[in-house]
Amino acid sequence: MTKTPEKGPDSADDKSGQQDSAAKESTASKRLSPHSSTFGFFGKYQRIILYTAGIFALVSFSITGALQSLFSDAFYEPPPQSTIEIRGKKMELTAEDLRVGGNLARVGTGPVIVLPTLSENDREQNMDVVYASMRRAALEYGIEVSEDEIDRALAEAVATLPDARINTPQDLAIFRGYASLEAYRADIREAMRIGLYARLQALAIDVSDAALVEDILEQQEMVQLKVASLDRQALEDELKATEVSDADLQTWLDGLSEEDKQSYGFYDSDRARLRIAKLDLDAFDPAPFAEELGARTISDEEVQSFYEGKKALWYKLAKEEEEKPPKEENPEEQDPAPIQDEFIPLDDALKANIRKRLEAREILRMLWAGVVKEQGDALLPLSETRTQANQKRLEAMDEQAAAQVALDSDPDNEDKKRAVSAADDKLTAATKTYEDAGEALDAGRSAFDMEAALARVLADRDASAFSYLDSAAQPQNATDLESIEGLGDWADAWAGVSHQKTGELSSSVQESKDALFHYQVLELELRPLKEFVAIKDEARAEYYSKKADELGKEKAEAFEAALLRLGKEARADEVSKLESDKAAELAKSLEDWRQQTSEERDAAQLQVNKLSEDQASGAYRRWKEHLDDLLVQLADEDTKREALDEELSAKLETDIAEEAEKAYKEVVEAAAVEVGFTLESLEAQPRNLSSKGAPREIFPETVQFLFYSRGSDLADLEEGDVSDLLEDMTKRRYYMAVCDSVEKASIADLTRRDLELGRRAAAQARLSQGMAQSFTEEALGERIKLTPPVETPKAEPVGSSASSSGPEKK
Repeated sequence: MTKTPEKGPDSADDKSGQQDSAAKESTASKRLSPHSSTFGFFGKYQRIILYTAGIFALVSFSITGALQSLFSDAFYEPPPQSTIEIRGKKMELTAEDLRVGGNLARVGTGPVIVLPTLSENDREQNMDVVYASMRRAALEYGIEVSEDEIDRALAEAVATLPDARINTPQDLAIFRGYASLEAYRADIREAMRIGLYARLQALAIDVSDAALVEDILEQQEMVQLKVASLDRQALEDELKATEVSDADLQTWLDGLSEEDKQSYGFYDSDRARLRIAKLDLDAFDPAPFAEELGARTISDEEVQSFYEGKKALWYKLAKEEEEKPPKEENPEEQDPAPIQDEFIPLDDALKANIRKRLEAREILRMLWAGVVKEQGDALLPLSETRTQANQKRLEAMDEQAAAQVALDSDPDNEDKKRAVSAADDKLTAATKTYEDAGEALDAGRSAFDMEAALARVLADRDASAFSYLDSAAQPQNATDLESIEGLGDWADAWAGVSHQKTGELSSSVQESKDALFHYQVLELELRPLKEFVAIKDEARAEYYSKKADELGKEKAEAFEAALLRLGKEARADEVSKLESDKAAELAKSLEDWRQQTSEERDAAQLQVNKLSEDQASGAYRRWKEHLDDLLVQLADEDTKREALDEELSAKLETDIAEEAEKAYKEVVEAAAVEVGFTLESLEAQPRNLSSKGAPREIFPETVQFLFYSRGSDLADLEEGDVSDLLEDMTKRRYYMAVCDSVEKASIADLTRRDLELGRRAAAQARLSQGMAQSFTEEALGERIKLTPPVETPKAEPVGSSASSSGPEKK
């Protein structure tokens, strides 16, 4: 196969083609060239023109401002900035310093602890200037931060910040509100620079053991107390030396409150006597009651369920105790398995018995519903009467409350006083009517005849299977009701003592092994006292305890009264002045009231005179009533004097008590001796004893109570102050503490625990406090001579003339 030779670029054919093409293009360009139009020039040189315009725009916007600033600076001075002084060299804060300072003050540095707290209250500091001056100082000292240090700080922040959304430094920057990680890194760099400068400066803070001891002693005070106390347990021991008779003990029991009887456990369980309507299962024939039973059939499942529920109670076979063989002395031998209970089998006879019982239960339930309905119908009028009486009682209560509110707003108004009295009488009568209606309802319920009602429900059907019996001659508790003669064991006897009113009927069918029954409550004893013999010993113990508490309370009140009396005697001159001041204040208050009321009377008389021509108008009547009321008040000045005297006497009593308390430190010993309190002086103790970690049990009981249980009562006591009368309910004691002295703790008062605990926190506390106090504007002014800028008048442009509108300068 012959290969056709390729033509080169200079072949004759190519040259011929190129000449033809050039000829065609020349002809076409003459007809279609865009440069031949009006804008042809711009089309031809558009790229050059666009480049030239872009460069001109850049020069205009970027250089023009700088040029303007250059020319402006030639005529105006730049604004002054704050200055600092480092190693004798004074320098101004730069624009970059202020930018960094403002940024740190505004957004902070995030969760990384690279910048400590530099002032006690940032809101009171110009923090942008503080940060800016510290940055300038750090730069002058050559403090720099490497990229590795920034990376480690960011890594620590990501690892420690408890937020699942932050997994990278980029996430952290976005979380802190930065547009980019680089911007955040820039602020972290500056914050670390400033923080390092601050920490280097803080190396001068004294954190030695001597400074630690100084700090601990500065914060610790030793309190010396004198304590008057009364031990009620000791009083009880003294009372037990005198025997109490049974008669006195019974009298004391009868006089106890319901709450005391309940708390002492003297109440027995509730008791009841019941009238029982019994249905004998053996004698019962369900045939006459087919109408009540209807299509109701007892399924095998119901029989099985009843058997399973009752077999442990009624169908368990008696089990004879077998003599166990002696256990061999073999530690690995196990005890034999317990003998399993055996039950009467559920054969056809037992199934028939259970089915008959379930049918009887259903029939008795429907019969009893008729008895309950008859009782409800009989009591309905009495119940409605009580409901109406209660409604009137509630209305009377509302009227009485409204009348009292009206009187409280105008206590001296006689009409409103009479309205309150009338409302009280109405409420009393309405309450009595309501209570009478309740008693009538209770009497009607008790009088309801259960037997007669059941006979009416049974009508002419055979009732030979029914019989009636009382649970006992006297009310019994639930335990005694569990076994009633003629009824058998009653497992649910608690239901019989769960009622609150006599005459109430049982709400559900009750069952024993051989009978079904309902009952009516004949008598109730709610919360009866136990037999005296059963509680005699407990009652005697409680008698002595309560008598000791009562005697202790009397002595405590007598002690406070003695303190007040002796304190008043010790401050007799001051008390006399208070009493004389009270008499003068009473006279002045009465005179002020008389003058004000007289002025109001004259003003009211003037209005009445003006309106007298139209005495039927409401304005006249209101002014006339007001005038009459003022005249009555002025005529009864004694009543006003009594009211003012009562008010000022109450204030005087308080003032005298406060004045007498100032002498309690001097008279507490005399008061204690007079009443029988014990007075003791405690060893000086740290005011914060309970927080020092020592176990309270190593201290006396008085110290335990005062400093551990009631430390807050002693927290503010100063020398001469007296605590309230405090009661230790656990130890049954009264205490009153008098502060003899308060002194600073000495080294001898410190424990090893104080030093160890203090050493852990004091150094950091001192550093933090030193940081917070050392980098305020004031502190920086002293250390690096941070000086705010001095405002100077702006220079006028060269060639400008002074304004003619202002005063001429001399």
